Amino acid sequence: MFLRYEAIALTVLALGWRELTARADVPSHVQNSSSQDSTLPQELIQHLKSPDAAARKRACGAQGRLGPRAAPAAEALLTLALHDTDFDARMAAMEALVAVGSPAVPPLVQTLKAKDKLPRLLAATVLGRMRFRARAAAIPLTEALGDSEIDVSNAAANALLKIRGKAATTALAGRLQDPKFIVQFQAAHILAQIGCRPAEVIPVLEPLLGEDNAFGRATAAEDLGNCASQYPCNEVNSQNSLAGMIRGHELPSAQVD
Repeated sequence: MFLRYEAIALTVLALGWRELTARADVPSHVQNSSSQDSTLPQELIQHLKSPDAAARKRACGAQGRLGPRAAPAAEALLTLALHDTDFDARMAAMEALVAVGSPAVPPLVQTLKAKDKLPRLLAATVLGRMRFRARAAAIPLTEALGDSEIDVSNAAANALLKIRGKAATTALAGRLQDPKFIVQFQAAHILAQIGCRPAEVIPVLEPLLGEDNAFGRATAAEDLGNCASQYPCNEVNSQNSLAGMIRGHELPSAQVD
């Protein structure tokens, strides 16, 4: 159940957005935005507000091609991604935010605290798609592991798994003693998947081998196997907390029915 989510916003993100060929009212120098002209992002922001949906979509594509140089448009793109009435325009805005990268992280981090579920879900998903460029969001994403909505919690976990790096692993390690068990487990699960800090992860995962839920047992067993692979063979045999726990539980019962 962890790192899986079925919300519509995430499903359509995976589909990407269609290449747009219509021209409408966006000038050609804006559409072909490989120019180094520093005024382009501001000009494109105006086109993001066009009453014509096709023009808004093309403006998003042009901002995306500018990459980090489109930083001034990050908040406008986020507003479009959240509130535009046109489906394709929303998808194009999300893709553009991913392309903008690090400069778009601050408004997305703020959106992780939104009152409604969908903005939080969108923010976590876009941050994950940025991968290492979203490392500045590592701590806020670990906080989102405790979100009351499981889809948001799972999206945050998936984002951290993609971001990786020292920023993510350090932030995750800081959550291994979180008061909320779901946060502890999510943090341990991600660290085990990444292959980091096995000595800290094992004590969190050990109790799950005795869980009633078969999926929980199977997940814990898989994660503990990943932890074991981080130790040299002679070291694993000397790890009482690892070898002992595996010998002390009926691992066949950890299989998913």
